[in-house]
Amino acid sequence: EVLHFARLAHVGGVAERAKGKGRRARVGAGRDSRWRGHRSGEGGGEGESESEGEGDSSPAWRCEEGAIVVDCTAGMGGHSAAIARDLCCQIEDMKQRGKNCATPRLFMFDSDISNLQYAVSNVKKVCEGHSVEVEGVHSNFRHVGERVGGHPVEGEGKVSYILADIGFCSTQVDDVERGFSYRMSDAVLDMRYNQSEGIPAWQFIRNVGSRQLENVFTSLGELPSGVSKRLALTLSSHKPHTVNEMRAAVAEALTKGKNRSPSFHAEQMPQIFQALRIAVNDELGSLITLMESIPSLLRSGGIAAIISFHSLEDRLVKRKFRELSKDGAFTLLTSKPVCPSDEEKAENARARSAKLRAVMKV
Repeated sequence: EVLHFARLAHVGGVAERAKGKGRRARVGAGRDSRWRGHRSGEGGGEGESESEGEGDSSPAWRCEEGAIVVDCTAGMGGHSAAIARDLCCQIEDMKQRGKNCATPRLFMFDSDISNLQYAVSNVKKVCEGHSVEVEGVHSNFRHVGERVGGHPVEGEGKVSYILADIGFCSTQVDDVERGFSYRMSDAVLDMRYNQSEGIPAWQFIRNVGSRQLENVFTSLGELPSGVSKRLALTLSSHKPHTVNEMRAAVAEALTKGKNRSPSFHAEQMPQIFQALRIAVNDELGSLITLMESIPSLLRSGGIAAIISFHSLEDRLVKRKFRELSKDGAFTLLTSKPVCPSDEEKAENARARSAKLRAVMKV
């Protein structure tokens, strides 16, 4: 995953200090298979939260409290596997101390059924021999409130930790047949995370008018209005069905007009494909719905952490988390977003725009 798990566990440490309990976790988390304790701030980098300080990391998902963790975007299971390992460590630690441990539950959501099946299978292997219940939910994270909040065992107000890593999974963009990538391909322009729901991108272009397409590229792609208008008109006229047809239409639209260098369309191609993907999957709408469900899902002391990659997503998260913290019902754990360290960026170039923000329910 794009942010080391220790950074997520560290948010729990920030929360502990915010609650004034001063607890120190006996177990921590890392990227290797043998878990080790982490000091706060280790592996830190530019853009880290001002709330971060000295002290041991303390995960928000503590077994003695009967942890219920929701991974809203399971992907290939990186975050869930790390959380599961940490839960298993806590179970063993409590056994050694002669303490009982309430069975923790881990809900894994994902719209992509193939990714979800792979992730759940791996996480269940991690939990073998330990009483950690893992449940995969093939659903968009916008339905977390109804699928977890209405669960007959859990109900509302009992979730310990909600994690959402917004955006596509690397396997999706690397699979050219899914139509996510702007790389040259004869693949159908699909772009859906869940290919059994909604309409593919090529049909979306046909169904909406040029005015709505223009708004997609202006608001979601943050392109100049003139460029967005030419692009929308060209796509409405050409009606591309494959990735290569989309690329050709974009190239034609963006090389029109004054002062357009031959490389201009290539530079804008990622933004254009991203904007169309966000619109096809209604990603901002899903994010808003998820955030609206946070107050009713979290228990007292529960944490919601969201990793975003797009400036519009980050602004929505920033605004909502500040709104939640205004009346004292929530504590803002990240006055500034936690960003990837140089080490994390070196390991994964796709991490460079990631921003983590978190709140805790009082």
